[in-house]
Amino acid sequence: MANDISPQTLGDLDVPVLLMTGSSDLYVPPPILDSQAERIKDASNFIFSGVGHSANWESPRLFNETLLLFLAAHRRGGRPQTG
Repeated sequence: MANDISPQTLGDLDVPVLLMTGSSDLYVPPPILDSQAERIKDASNFIFSGVGHSANWESPRLFNETLLLFLAAHRRGGRPQTG
């Protein structure tokens, strides 16, 4: 593996990070997501209500809206676009 990704190295990330999970996710439940977010400087997180591990399949519209808003907010050299 080219990168060492572990709980200890998460704090070294220097890029915008969006963590997402579902309220019914058994693989990465919300408390685990919160624990991961605490290790990452300025991480954003989003919990989809009533969704399991595949939010992109189970709630595609909200998943896409959430991701696009995050990307717009972190556009290189710019501000979020509205409208």
